[in-house]
Amino acid sequence: MRVVDPDFGLAVGASESVNFFEQNVQQQPHAAVARLGGALSFFVESALVIAKHYSLGVQPDLETQASGEAPVGEIRAFARERALPDMLDLAAARARELITLVGDDEPVPAIYYYENARSYREGTPVDKISALFYYWQAAILAEALGHFNGTYEGAISD
Repeated sequence: MRVVDPDFGLAVGASESVNFFEQNVQQQPHAAVARLGGALSFFVESALVIAKHYSLGVQPDLETQASGEAPVGEIRAFARERALPDMLDLAAARARELITLVGDDEPVPAIYYYENARSYREGTPVDKISALFYYWQAAILAEALGHFNGTYEGAISD
C-alpha cells in the first residue's frame, strides 16, 4: 500500500518552485522575492514533514486509506503525542515574540497565520498539525519582515 503525505508533496513543490523562479524570473527585485517566497514555504513545509514523521511519529489511518473513506494522509494518532502540546506552545511563543518585535510595521500576514493557528490548536490531530504549520508560518513571516526592516538584527545585538 502506498501512503502519501500531502505535506511532503507541498515541500517538494515549494523546493521546485525555487528552482523554477531562479531559471525563469530574471528581473530584479521580482526574481529575489519569488525565490524567497518559495524558500520560506519550503522551509516551513519541510520542517512540518520532519516534525510529523520523526518528532511526533505520525500514525496514519491505513485502514480507511485502503477503503478510500479518508483522505490520504489522514492522521489517526501520534507515537509521541505528549510532545505535541510542547511544540505548539513553543511555536506560539516564538510567533508571538516575533510578531511583537515587528508590530510597528503591521505584520498582517504573520498575524493572519497566528490567528489561524489559534483556531486550529484544540481540534483533531490534523487540526493540531495545521496549527503547528500556521504558527511556524507566522514566525517565519514576522522574522523575514524583521530582517527587511532591520528590527531583527537590532534586537539580536541588544
